[in-house]
Amino acid sequence: VKTPPDVEEIVLDKLLIEQLHRAIHELPQKQKRRLVLHYFNGMTFQEIAVKEGCSVRAVEYSVHNAIQSLKKFFEIF
Repeated sequence: VKTPPDVEEIVLDKLLIEQLHRAIHELPQKQKRRLVLHYFNGMTFQEIAVKEGCSVRAVEYSVHNAIQSLKKFFEIF
């Protein structure tokens, strides 16, 4: 039986989500766009590359760098 989350857990989850949105907002525009397309819109790297007229490798590089930036952002907290 799973117990419902307590108020503290709910608040912490909400704060983490807000921090994630803030961190994504601070990314360079290209990284942000590609990260959102891949993780939130479910597009593959190939689909993003076709949409943007670039190589798959360029998309992979942008998303990888975005993730690294997000990791650094959360190391601060």
